Parts: sequence; C-alpha cells; structure tokens
Amino acid sequence: RHHKVVWSFNCDAIQRAKRLAGYYVIVSNVKPEVMSCEELVRSYKSLMQVEQAFKNLKTVKLEIRPIYHRLDKRIKAHVFLCMLAYYVWWHMQKLLAPLINEPYRKDRHWSFDQVVKTLKQITKNRVVMNGVEVVKITDPSNEQNKILSLLGVAI
Repeated sequence: RHHKVVWSFNCDAIQRAKRLAGYYVIVSNVKPEVMSCEELVRSYKSLMQVEQAFKNLKTVKLEIRPIYHRLDKRIKAHVFLCMLAYYVWWHMQKLLAPLINEPYRKDRHWSFDQVVKTLKQITKNRVVMNGVEVVKITDPSNEQNKILSLLGVAI
C-alpha cells in the first residue's frame, strides 16, 4: 500500500517567517499599562538566566546531580556547596564581563572556561631542601594579570 504525501505551503507564512528569522517573539497577556515592552523583555531574559542557572547546576559546570549520600545532612551540605559554587561563578561572570564580551578576535575569544583554564596555569611550588623551604608562585602572564585585575585578586 502506498501513501501519497502532499505538501502545501502558505507563501505568506513563509515570508513572515523569513522576516522574523533571527528574532524572537514574546507573547504575553500582560497589559501594557501593567508592564512596558522593555520590562516584559527584561523579565523574559531574567527567566532565561534562571533556566541557564539550573542547567549549569545539573551539568558539568557544577555537577549537582544525584549523589547517593545516606544522611540528610550530607545531602544538604552537597547542595549548599553546589549553590555556593554557582554564586561564586555568577559573581565571576559579572566581573569578567568586559573580557568575555570583548569583540571576537581570531587569536583569542574568551569564554569563562578559557579564563579558568588560563588561571589554572598559575602554580605555587614548595620545595624543601636540607631543612630550607622555598615557596615560588609563577609570575602571571599579561592575560592572567588582566583576569586577576578584573576579579580584584592580587598575588
């Protein structure tokens, strides 16, 4: 048995979709006298930030996932530490915005993960020889100094 599939397109719908390509449309039942268009968009974007935060908590960013602790206090401690890590991450994102939002360059485009990778290259070495201890921290590169400056951290 063969089925015949017929496709029909509404040309007006296609043209309307082309005009909206790259844009998003927000539909709301909130009256303009209650919330302006700008407030509505800001509210929608903040909802996206909350959704992104929960996504970060559940994925590799912070890895809050089912941890098989047997005691309630351990579960609470785990969730607290994950929320604390997210709080620190959120503040770092705000402080690093000038760097992360720089125009794209072929040689370097910063992301939060790249910032962390760059900072991980700073090391502290402790050497004890014949009872004498020497501690040496690597000298930060110009990029690392820029990141540390934005974060308000001195080495």
